[in-house]
Amino acid sequence: MKVFNFFLLMLVAQISFAQKTFLFPKVKPLGVSVEQLTINNWTIIETANGDLNNDGNDDLAIIFESNKITDETRTYGDNNSEIIKETQKPRILAIYFKNKVTGNYQLSTQNNDFILRSEEGGKL
Repeated sequence: MKVFNFFLLMLVAQISFAQKTFLFPKVKPLGVSVEQLTINNWTIIETANGDLNNDGNDDLAIIFESNKITDETRTYGDNNSEIIKETQKPRILAIYFKNKVTGNYQLSTQNNDFILRSEEGGKL
């Protein structure tokens, strides 16, 4: 019985002290305009248009930034790098291809790590 109580106590302690990790939202997969593609509680900080897949249509790249400051654990470089905790606004890069027939932008890819946060990078 003592062994069972010990393991139960360890399980409760593990759950209690486990860090909640930030989960990125899935960007909207389809939309006609930038406004329709905007995620709730996220702001668009930059957009760019251009033919990315050589189909003659202007495709769309959007950088979203969270409206909330969030704690994240991240690593830089290879797998031997130290894991660090940062408190910043996460960013998302989303690439959309335009469908010529429907006029909709369709999600091609979402990347949650490519775009630097506002406090990242070097100094000149």
